[in-house]
Amino acid sequence: MASTLAGIYRITNSMTGEFYIGQAIDLIDRRGGHFYALEKGTHANHKLQADYSAFGAAVFSWKCELLCDVDDLDKEEKRLIDTLSPGYNIAPGRIRKTPRPNPIIQEMMRQLRQARKKRSTHK
Repeated sequence: MASTLAGIYRITNSMTGEFYIGQAIDLIDRRGGHFYALEKGTHANHKLQADYSAFGAAVFSWKCELLCDVDDLDKEEKRLIDTLSPGYNIAPGRIRKTPRPNPIIQEMMRQLRQARKKRSTHK
C-alpha cells in the first residue's frame, strides 16, 4: 500500500484573510478534491464557493498546518478550529458524527481512481 499523509490543512483567501480548517487522511487527494469542486462551482461550503467564484483561484492558497496520525485528526482539527476561529468553517468546532472511513478502503479507492485516470488518458 502506498503511503499517504494525514493531517490538518488550511485554505486561505488572501483578499479577505478568511480561511478554512479541515482534516484529511490523504492531504494531497483532499487538496485536489477541494479545488476541483471549487473550479466546477460545486463545493459544499457555499461561503467558500461564493468567494472563490468572486475573487478567483489566484487569491486562494492551501497549506498543511499539521501532520498527525489518523486517530488524532478529529482532536487536532477541533483544537485548531477552537483556537483560530476560521471564517469559512460552516459550523466551527464541528467534529464528524459518522465513523471515519477505513484507511485501507480509502487507499484502495484512491488507487482505483488513479487507474481509471491512467486508462482515460491512454485512449
